[in-house]
Amino acid sequence: MGTVIRQTDRLPLGLIILLGVLSGMAAVSTDLYLPATPSVAVALDAGRAELQRTLAIFFMGYGFGQLIFGPLSDSLGRKPVLIGGLYLYTFASILCACSTSIEFLTAARLLQAIGGCSAAVVSRAMIRDRTAGHNTAIALSGAMVVSQLGPLIAPSVGGLILLFAPWPATFVTLVVYGMACIIASHLWIEESHPRELRQSLHPLNILEGYC
Repeated sequence: MGTVIRQTDRLPLGLIILLGVLSGMAAVSTDLYLPATPSVAVALDAGRAELQRTLAIFFMGYGFGQLIFGPLSDSLGRKPVLIGGLYLYTFASILCACSTSIEFLTAARLLQAIGGCSAAVVSRAMIRDRTAGHNTAIALSGAMVVSQLGPLIAPSVGGLILLFAPWPATFVTLVVYGMACIIASHLWIEESHPRELRQSLHPLNILEGYC
């Protein structure tokens, strides 16, 4: 598990940037994919409703995943839950790139969303673990600024990819993104939730946390 990093006065800028990149995973995964939807429709013989379903299922999975990864990170620690979710996200991105039907792509997008939401959940929790008061606001604001770059850049990057490669290259790019996040998390993120503060996964504890 490594050394547990306890509360500090202010997070390093590099860590705030990394947490912001992790927080923006949902936006990047959606906006990078959007320019490829016409090509996906042709390649997989899909209609507009089926394409919209691949987007809707992503947001459903993203919302549902937060109900899973929040309690898991409270019980097992932040870092293992974060990295486990990132591995699921990267594996699901590979499945998306290999899709041969719209139904398979939809299912893979659901897994991708569930895995990717771990990054947003855990990054916010780590900021709360390690900061307090005004420093929490600074760290959250900084991470939010970084995460908002995703919706600005991702559509252009997605369009540029399609100029040189077919639509699966969009998801290959997300595979590379996921692997980069995994490596960075292994190298530069330390556990921030000490064992003595962890909670059991008993349903009553989970419900109490949501109340």
